[in-house]
Amino acid sequence: QVTKDLAMKFAKVPGVHIRVREDLCTGCGACVRKNYCLVHAISVVDHKARIDQERCRGCARCTHFCQRHALEAYGLRVIDRVPLPISPNPENLRYLRTKRDRMGHKLDHLDDFDEAAWHHVHQVLPKSEGAVANRTASSD
Repeated sequence: QVTKDLAMKFAKVPGVHIRVREDLCTGCGACVRKNYCLVHAISVVDHKARIDQERCRGCARCTHFCQRHALEAYGLRVIDRVPLPISPNPENLRYLRTKRDRMGHKLDHLDDFDEAAWHHVHQVLPKSEGAVANRTASSD
């Protein structure tokens, strides 16, 4: 359990609250078991999820994880979604595609990624030639 003092250390997002859509909540308890809420503001009472608004900081993390979409944020109006361009590489490509496909992030440029071309530009030069390993375009 998180103490009240510890929970108060986390800043609340002003005006944002989480509510349970009771028509969609089955009371499965996954939101509690899987620690969707880092400040433990979710509990299951009478086979329905309940939000402790005193503890909830309005981060909306829980709304992304509920498989039944029974948790939703309200009080904040989204007027636009702006992509944050991130350069893919072989190490982060799978992660970025997961963010795009499962969480709806605007990362449309990932389909244009050419791993062979990336390796050609960012090739690891042999140490026997006295070259610097892992030379990238950003270090020029």
